[in-house]
Amino acid sequence: MYSYRDIQWVRNVKRNDGNQLAYYDQGTDDLFYIHWSKKYVDESEALKPQIGDLVLLFQNFKNEGIQFTHLVTPIDNKVKKNGTIGHPWGRKVKLLA
Repeated sequence: MYSYRDIQWVRNVKRNDGNQLAYYDQGTDDLFYIHWSKKYVDESEALKPQIGDLVLLFQNFKNEGIQFTHLVTPIDNKVKKNGTIGHPWGRKVKLLA
């Protein structure tokens, strides 16, 4: 069983400038890609969390404050080129909670 001590990484995610929930449109699949912005990082940043590391995702909503949204772990060491201008890199993760 995991505890808070197992969380190795914390990532702030955003959708529609903080007005919508991010990564809730993934359906029921437990696997999805989280995306990295080129504004803050380069491609190597997406590879820093190791397979099995726990990553806590949170969002800072303009009118509601900070909410923890997902607990995920990377499942491979591949960076996906997304082809989007603002968030060109993705990393496949498994949803834990």
